[in-house]
Amino acid sequence: MKKAKLKNIINSNPVDAESIQLQQITAVITKYFAIEKIICFASTINEVKSRNCFGSEFLSAEAVAGQNSYALLIIPSAAESTHDIQIAQRIEVECKPLAKVAVFVHRMDEINNALSNGSSFFSAIYYSGAVIHDLKQEAFVTPVKGRDINKRVIERESFWNHWHNLTLNFLKGAKFYQEAGIDNLAVFSLHQALQHCYSGVLRVLTGYRTNSNGLPRLLKLVENVLPKQAFATPNRNTPEEIKLSTLLLKGLGEARYDHNFMITKGELDAMFIRIHHIIEETNRICRQRISDIKEGKANYLQTSNLNN
Repeated sequence: MKKAKLKNIINSNPVDAESIQLQQITAVITKYFAIEKIICFASTINEVKSRNCFGSEFLSAEAVAGQNSYALLIIPSAAESTHDIQIAQRIEVECKPLAKVAVFVHRMDEINNALSNGSSFFSAIYYSGAVIHDLKQEAFVTPVKGRDINKRVIERESFWNHWHNLTLNFLKGAKFYQEAGIDNLAVFSLHQALQHCYSGVLRVLTGYRTNSNGLPRLLKLVENVLPKQAFATPNRNTPEEIKLSTLLLKGLGEARYDHNFMITKGELDAMFIRIHHIIEETNRICRQRISDIKEGKANYLQTSNLNN
């Protein structure tokens, strides 16, 4: 690992609030698991600013409220036998009193294999992430350039076309069921539309290939890794949005199998409008990002130092 790349912010006597909180989070994580490294690669500090490895956006004091949020790459020690999914779930639960934490758990051999193959996601973290815990028992390899950028951009554009079309087809299905008065399947289709939309946008904007099919998990990843996409879930703390989010998250199971599942016409109309807006906006942003890379206005590997 090139020591000059990943900035080490480990400090036994942190002085700023963010460093103190990250130290507290580290203490919680290492209490339960043997961890080789913890790297923070995105954060939103309430009433201050949002910053991440995939582009920065500074926010006004009114734009952010509530808990701070962090996206963390967790690299378990070789001896840690707990399944990666269980590690992620436990950490996110245990850290809830402190902050909103989105956890990405990957083993060192997996990361080094990705770096050796030019992974844009892990390369961005390598160049711009901030180390908050390091046992220094396992080292990163130096990222390689990878395959021809033009070919990779074409592949990413093809991927987005495919996933966006899937999203649109689920949206069409939702409209069909809505007009047919089959509200439960309309909600299920909207759930699937948003799930595919968020999976696709993570891949296009960060290069991360998530293996999660759960919408709650995808929402957490998008909110923490791409905080500038906050438009996707506007005013989530209002009673109306909380009700709609709750109904949508029931779309995978209860909407299909629970005969008591109910949603009003007004709620379904509002849900459809919001998800249609999300799909349109993510399509616009993803296509703009791809176009900017093609025209040389943006780098394929987009990094932004977390500590600037």
